[in-house]
Amino acid sequence: MRIAFLVNRDLHACLALNALSEVFDRHTTSIFYSRGVGRGAPASTELAFLREIEQTLPIGEFFPHVERLHLMDRTDLRTFGQFAAQHNAGFTELEAPNSPEGVAALRAFGPDVIVSIRYGRILRDAAIATSPMGVLNLHSGVLPAYRGILATLRAMLAGDTEIGCTLHRVVDAGIDTGPIVEIARVPLERAASLFDAVRSVYPPGARLIVQALETLERGQSISTRAPEGEGAYFSLPTAAEFAELRQRGHPLFDPASYRALLARFTSSVGSTAAS
Repeated sequence: MRIAFLVNRDLHACLALNALSEVFDRHTTSIFYSRGVGRGAPASTELAFLREIEQTLPIGEFFPHVERLHLMDRTDLRTFGQFAAQHNAGFTELEAPNSPEGVAALRAFGPDVIVSIRYGRILRDAAIATSPMGVLNLHSGVLPAYRGILATLRAMLAGDTEIGCTLHRVVDAGIDTGPIVEIARVPLERAASLFDAVRSVYPPGARLIVQALETLERGQSISTRAPEGEGAYFSLPTAAEFAELRQRGHPLFDPASYRALLARFTSSVGSTAAS
């Protein structure tokens, strides 16, 4: 199959792609990316910090250094550029997917199916129609309870003992409202950082994507179900909500865990398994 991946150019999306290597090995793929979610400057110092550790530091500073070292054949994880090169996949900026130029770029690739992971733009009818098998989106929250931005944080503030992600179809411009394919849940560690909690939902989410694509590859339809109830939509969290998260024992990130994660882009397979 021909699969177009729409991702945001951040560390979590890069990790998700790495978890999908088997898909890239088996299919013709192209990666289209956004540079952020929303527009303008972050609304709080906490959001600015998250942008630093998810985008500015790894993508803007660390990844170019890693790529200059030419360590790809010996490392556990790949940067975006390394991953695209390894799998002979395109890697193209697509900030305006609904513009005539954006739709034309998708049509030029000719995807059978589109898979969206953390993509920073909302697809509308013309972009959705470029894919005859439709659009699958991996949302980093349990739907319909936690629609919108930073769904994992919302579950943590609610005191949930489990967090998760939802694979669903995108059928219109609604946000996280399409028919649900499947939900994957993981336990929330007692003192987990927000960054690590978000990171933890993507490995099981990648497995949901693999299963759905295997179903399509067999020529079968993906089973879906309607969301149960309206759920809730959440926009950007406030400084007060971040403060409440810290009071509950969940920091924004854990420095040691973060360093161990970045080390996997320069360390050989298996040498950082404990991270």
